[in-house]
Amino acid sequence: MRQPMRTDDIVIEHDQSLLTRWRIWYFLALALLAISLIGQQPIAFLALRHLVFTQGVSQHNVFFGDEVTLSMSIENQKFLLLPWLQVENPITPPLTLLRKRTMKLQRVEHDTISSTWLFWSFQRVSRSYRILCQSRGIHVFGPIHMGSSDPFGWLDREARLPLYEMLLVYPLTVPLETLGLASIRPQGEYATQRYLLEDPLRYAGVRDYVIGDDPRRIHWKASAHTGALRSKIYEPSSLRRLLVLLDVWNYSDLAKGPDLDIQELTIAAAASIGVWALEEGYLRSF
Repeated sequence: MRQPMRTDDIVIEHDQSLLTRWRIWYFLALALLAISLIGQQPIAFLALRHLVFTQGVSQHNVFFGDEVTLSMSIENQKFLLLPWLQVENPITPPLTLLRKRTMKLQRVEHDTISSTWLFWSFQRVSRSYRILCQSRGIHVFGPIHMGSSDPFGWLDREARLPLYEMLLVYPLTVPLETLGLASIRPQGEYATQRYLLEDPLRYAGVRDYVIGDDPRRIHWKASAHTGALRSKIYEPSSLRRLLVLLDVWNYSDLAKGPDLDIQELTIAAAASIGVWALEEGYLRSF
């Protein structure tokens, strides 16, 4: 049976020239390691200090299908470098981000804008994000979630910044012809000198009573004076009024709840009627 051999029983040769050549780098590595061990806690503690965040959209009120720009700016107001900063900006409800890659626009719906930042001392960095508004309602950007770490990734720091920005997207509107309505002008296509609507607050005179007149239209004092029923005459109304009522409740057996597509269609139809009434000079009410 062979005897076991130990490395302690042999002479190990050392390349003294190699050790001498790289000695300075060994000391430098040890110094950096010592500095990181001693200073990693202060660095991690100060990483998220003295940062200034700003954000804003190019327009706060837009129509369905419009494009807006969200601008984010971060400033590092300290001597300490910030080699890695992770920022997450939630979007509630989600919107579509337009990203230009390889000369092609990618349309992806996001509920969070995630980005990584690098800062030198007292440096300010700004970024812009193009957003396509394809979802109506009020959209909120924020709060800001940020995270950082020491150079070795041993100590993580996280913070939440209550910074908000709001965007209002109006519903989709289309010409009434596309909704399949029977007629845009159900009272006719031509103007007439006789008005169909009268303003009961604008009294113009009296006339003979006609069978079928509303009893509230009878002028009782004039009737008593003449001995025959007389009816009031009103001036025609100068304002055309339109009241739009919308019931958004619906039920889908397939979805076991409200059908969101039908709901959005009815909202778009009501908004389109309102826009048409505005263009035609109607006094609107929703």
